[in-house]
Amino acid sequence: MRRFLTTSVSVTQLSFFVVSLSIFTITVSATTLSKKFEFNPEQVKKIKVIGLSGDVRFQKSSSKKVQLLFQSQKNIEGNSSNSGKSPNSNWEIIKEETDTQEPTLKVRASELTIDERSEKSTGGLSGQNPKVDLIIQGPAVPVDLFWRQGNVKILGWDEVTKVRLLSGFVTIQGGLKTKDVTFQKGRLEAKGLKGQLRAETYDGEILVSDAEGGVRLKSFAGDVKVLSSSGKLQISAHSGKIFLANNTGDLQFSVDKASMNVSEFEGVIDGHAGNSSVRIRYKGKANVKVRSLAGLIRIDNPRNSGAQINVGSEEGDLRLPKAIKRVQTPYLKIGRGRLQGQIPGRVYVRTKSGGVVLR
Repeated sequence: MRRFLTTSVSVTQLSFFVVSLSIFTITVSATTLSKKFEFNPEQVKKIKVIGLSGDVRFQKSSSKKVQLLFQSQKNIEGNSSNSGKSPNSNWEIIKEETDTQEPTLKVRASELTIDERSEKSTGGLSGQNPKVDLIIQGPAVPVDLFWRQGNVKILGWDEVTKVRLLSGFVTIQGGLKTKDVTFQKGRLEAKGLKGQLRAETYDGEILVSDAEGGVRLKSFAGDVKVLSSSGKLQISAHSGKIFLANNTGDLQFSVDKASMNVSEFEGVIDGHAGNSSVRIRYKGKANVKVRSLAGLIRIDNPRNSGAQINVGSEEGDLRLPKAIKRVQTPYLKIGRGRLQGQIPGRVYVRTKSGGVVLR
């Protein structure tokens, strides 16, 4: 059994209709749309938003109902000569429920209205997509957001949230449960998240701080920073700069050409590197394992470390403390021994052509 509740939203007109039940219309300003749509959270298990351009904000509030507020942006960038014209932005709000699917509220924007295509053909609006800001507030429910361009803010939202963004700035502040963000260009900043963060970008920047639920990041060419976070930390990068500082937990990394700098890490470190330079400065008990093809591997040990050392390179040089013995085999240069401090642990490094520096 399938049920639909559909609401069409435009800059000049809002139309609400329930299939086979009733139709009514609300008229608002022709240049600025501001319309609220609300529902009880028990009526819908997920919101799915598909939009074009504008800003989106998820915000926890004291309201007992979930509220969707649409606000159109009057001025379209780059079209000051047509400031008196406002593009239409048609939206559908559909409540869909089947016997096998939980109730889902789909909020969907059309590509371009007929009026916009007419303006495009005459050069009026240069074919730009209308910009609409969307605010979702109230008690948190799971949300899937598919957005083309704009800023996305997720503020204290305590439910699973998925964001797919072509270009823009994503901000996450606090909140529980998993946040899953994929964007091509732009920037992601996440602070104080208590749920897991999953993020992937092609050429964007990622900054994470004070995360407690674990972090999994993938980057092709962007820079990544993770600060003062705890839990399981997984980093995968092709190029760019990776910087991690004052984190605790379990670190797993895989880098190809990206530089990897780990500072003041406490916990388990297990990494793979291609042609990357890797520098690790840990604190507490050592539990470090790194394997690489090329590039310099540098391990900075605390002064009071008594870790067991086993490092080796097929073709690169080894620079080791005096307490570590060197062994030359037919295929590998090896450094073995124990540092002279009191804190136990182990450091293991293998590389094909890269050098190893141990301090």
